[in-house]
Amino acid sequence: MARRRERVARERAPIDTSHHRNLVRPFEPLRVLSDDQIAHIHETAVRYLADEGIRILFDEAIELYSGAGCSTDGNGMVRLDPELVADALRTSPAEFSIHAANADHTVTVGGRNVILAPVGGPPFVSDLAGGRRDGTLEDYENFLRLTQHYDVMAVNSPTIEPSDVPINVRHLRSNFSTLTLTDKVPWIFSRGRARVADSFELMKLRMGLDDDTFVETPCCWTNINTNSPRQIDVPMSMGIIDFARAAQPVFMTPFTLAGAMAPVTLAGALVLQHMEVLAAVTLAQIVRAGT
Repeated sequence: MARRRERVARERAPIDTSHHRNLVRPFEPLRVLSDDQIAHIHETAVRYLADEGIRILFDEAIELYSGAGCSTDGNGMVRLDPELVADALRTSPAEFSIHAANADHTVTVGGRNVILAPVGGPPFVSDLAGGRRDGTLEDYENFLRLTQHYDVMAVNSPTIEPSDVPINVRHLRSNFSTLTLTDKVPWIFSRGRARVADSFELMKLRMGLDDDTFVETPCCWTNINTNSPRQIDVPMSMGIIDFARAAQPVFMTPFTLAGAMAPVTLAGALVLQHMEVLAAVTLAQIVRAGT
């Protein structure tokens, strides 16, 4: 009986999170390229964006680029002014924080900070009991519990696609699970304007923020994939615009596979990747400088 009382007391005791900390890399980054080589890749990417451009499939994004001084050809190809790209890089913060419901789990992005996250978005799951199968909400929630439990996982991500939940309400159900099972920084899918708006409302409720405070408090994150080579599609353009308007962080991840959607040479792949991320970052900064 005494042991049972001790166990119950331990279960009811508040969880000690004082040991949670942001990981900081203590070493200088390995220098593979010289400063001149890095500058050459950047200058080449900026010149190609000005001369050849990037295809944008969302009309609102094209209008934003055009309003900021970019040229368009009427077929979705946008050519970026080098000065506009330079301005976007100046207003993009080198370091910022994303606030969690539990302040101990707030993370700092940039500099030498290291943020580890679970894998994002696979459709299948495998375990010893059921083997390989479609992901379910139960699987999704189990991965959330693991993310919450392990200190090394700093933020949440879409660990598995809950395929048993209808797609039209999947964002609501998965966000509800994220916000009730974890107190680490949440993730939001950029899968259309209405779903992002719904998700922002849930974030405000969880964090206790009104509309004005929400745009002053980065508290969730997403990532967008460019469609290599040199294209940003409708949902991804929407995601950049909507997150930038709400001043919430967007991680830009070009999908450059060398020899498939990118040149087979490392130099060519790096130039293409850099072009695409510059175009995406520039769009975010056009919408809200400082995002």
